[in-house]
Amino acid sequence: MKPTKFLELFAVFGIAAMTFAGCETYDDSELTGRVDDLENRVQALEERIEEFQNSVDEFTELINQFKNDVRITDFAETSDGYLINFSDGSQMHIKHGELPELSVVFNSELQEYVWTANGEVIVDDDGNPIPAYIAPQFEVRDGKLGYTLGNEWHEVTNGETVGLIADVVETDDGVNFILSSGSIITIPKVGFRLNIDYFEYGAEPGKTVVINYNLVDGDDNAEVLVYPDEGFTVVNRGYSLEVTLPADEETAYSGKVLVMAVNGNGATSAKVIRFGALVTEITSADVINVSRHGGLVSINISSNRPYNAMIQSDPVTFIPPNWLLPSEGPATKAPREDVIYYEVQPMPDEMDEDRQATILVQWDTNIKEEQQDYMNYENYIIKREIIINQLNSKDVAVDKPMDNDGNLYPADKMENTLLEGKLEGGWTFKNCVVVEYDDDNSEVRLALNGLNAVEDGRGSLTSPILENGVGIFTIKYSSIMPNANSRQHIIFEVKCVDDAGNLIDNKKYEITQNRTLQAESVIKEETFEFNVNQPCRIVVSNISTKKESSTEIKTFNVMKIHSAYYTSYKAE
Repeated sequence: MKPTKFLELFAVFGIAAMTFAGCETYDDSELTGRVDDLENRVQALEERIEEFQNSVDEFTELINQFKNDVRITDFAETSDGYLINFSDGSQMHIKHGELPELSVVFNSELQEYVWTANGEVIVDDDGNPIPAYIAPQFEVRDGKLGYTLGNEWHEVTNGETVGLIADVVETDDGVNFILSSGSIITIPKVGFRLNIDYFEYGAEPGKTVVINYNLVDGDDNAEVLVYPDEGFTVVNRGYSLEVTLPADEETAYSGKVLVMAVNGNGATSAKVIRFGALVTEITSADVINVSRHGGLVSINISSNRPYNAMIQSDPVTFIPPNWLLPSEGPATKAPREDVIYYEVQPMPDEMDEDRQATILVQWDTNIKEEQQDYMNYENYIIKREIIINQLNSKDVAVDKPMDNDGNLYPADKMENTLLEGKLEGGWTFKNCVVVEYDDDNSEVRLALNGLNAVEDGRGSLTSPILENGVGIFTIKYSSIMPNANSRQHIIFEVKCVDDAGNLIDNKKYEITQNRTLQAESVIKEETFEFNVNQPCRIVVSNISTKKESSTEIKTFNVMKIHSAYYTSYKAE
């Protein structure tokens, strides 16, 4: 709760005091003291929130450093914790103390650290554990401290003092972060290290693979030693190895080469390299559609050969698009599975045209015989293109609702009337109510009714035929209740159908809220990736069941639509 709320409360009591001023002198010192005390408590609570948020953000950064193999360059103990410098130039200040209820555990299936609350794994709406590289957001709601994680609000209750980092221990080689769950995250210090890009390289039997390497913090006496299995031949060229595979496929793909670096002090660093059939695949879609609101785009690459991913410049201006930027996301450590990220910037409000960019993924050959075939070198280069379409998607929820004769519907303040009609943009609706969207009633929104005693009483919203198909569809919604103490449980489905109403490619999703919603205090957002490349319709239906004791429409788990927009499968 913000301090301004208490000031408003104080103003109300102030008016009451003036009302009785003519009768007797009113001593408001006790009230003033209470308000001051409340404001002090709120300020202290907000200070705790800031402290919690800073600590959680730093812990999330620690998880990302661990995933990205960043090293520690400097470690120092301070009066209130530890100051750590990393090899990527970042710095972290971990303070002594505990965080309420939150902790992490390592999920062996996901190979990730995930969040827990009171020992229970926190999951998202789909039931998936939430990775610890996603930071919760602390805030106060209705005077209670809590945090949002995975689009869900969690209240911090009294007595919950499970911390994130229980202790920090420095060793000769690194720093151990001991978690309250008992797990240990170890981040090595910068030191002598052998770097080789891959654990597996793709090549045909009998070919010679050129593998680059480098040494971190090496000295003049550092050596790189190679121990190949029988049948392999290795030549060390100094910062590159030429490994010739056996001609027999079984021997070539079952064998290995051990590479070990030793410095003048006897410190060692080693890598084992294996070989297999060449893999150069884009495993995600080659056309990615993004709404005008932008967002993070991920490209999945399966590869055992070094590659480059580049945003292509405009063929006319020779300037790369300024709305598509490389970004960071959850790192991967699998030998042949990579995920690279790009951030698509939101379209300017005045922009009403689609825009497109191309990402080129290129594998140059690392086979010696092919590198020396200068006349045909271009033939050995492998290229893949990914098209990013940012589509001008209109928010259909802002369209005015009308009856079938074109007359605008006013807000009906949740009377017992179910309406049908159409929106200005051509979407049709039935079994809905029209509700106020802002204080002055200058805007209204549709609300879809849940199932009730009325035959076919399910509220629905249906698009016109979308000739260019559908890429993604996003909807924001809340529930509506007759009073602030009510709760409702929204269940709805979204599907993609053809002109005859037949479901397309099983494109149907049902969303069930795992907890009840309070009127507009919780606005949920869902995004559906349809990727239907044919004319189709989007249908949103409220399939919530009514309360058994209810006899009024307004208690049938009404679903208020705040925003709804889609992108075409291909640019219009």
